[in-house]
Amino acid sequence: MSENQKRGRGRPPLTDEERVQKTRFTSVIPTDLTKRLQESADQNKRNRNAEVVARLEESFSQPLFRADFGDTEVFALCRVIGRMIHRYKVFEGDFLFEDAGAHAEMKDAIGALLDAFGPDGGIPEPTPDETAGQRRARSNLTAMLRIKQHGRGDDESADAVAIEETLDELGKLADKLVPKG
Repeated sequence: MSENQKRGRGRPPLTDEERVQKTRFTSVIPTDLTKRLQESADQNKRNRNAEVVARLEESFSQPLFRADFGDTEVFALCRVIGRMIHRYKVFEGDFLFEDAGAHAEMKDAIGALLDAFGPDGGIPEPTPDETAGQRRARSNLTAMLRIKQHGRGDDESADAVAIEETLDELGKLADKLVPKG
């Protein structure tokens, strides 16, 4: 086999056209962010570079601006609600908007979250007549309170990091995250 016929390892070289379409970009990022990026890439079954490209493309194609929500606190509340809905779909299935019971449960959960940040604020104590949605909201609020009080420690999960960021964004609303009673 001649030198030109040998099959090399890895991808074939880029054509001139492909070389024009792609640019090498080197960046230095914190180690914890690299770990989170790798975890996300593994979850999405792609390499880290593909994860970075996908996230960048998404950020430019569907910008979500805090200004769209009026202020940072409203944006943070929307993140809390969105994260709860996402976790519901991950653990319970993707029928939240088709199943009346699931939909009612999420409505209860969202109402309980909003109540926790309302004028009387606070995380309600469990009651015998609480709904599954109220229980779900209390669980989410309790996780937030735990991180507010003790930090996330060694927990590098995307959920813990998102909660920590959200607590910062909630500003003075985060002060309402206390047990009622």
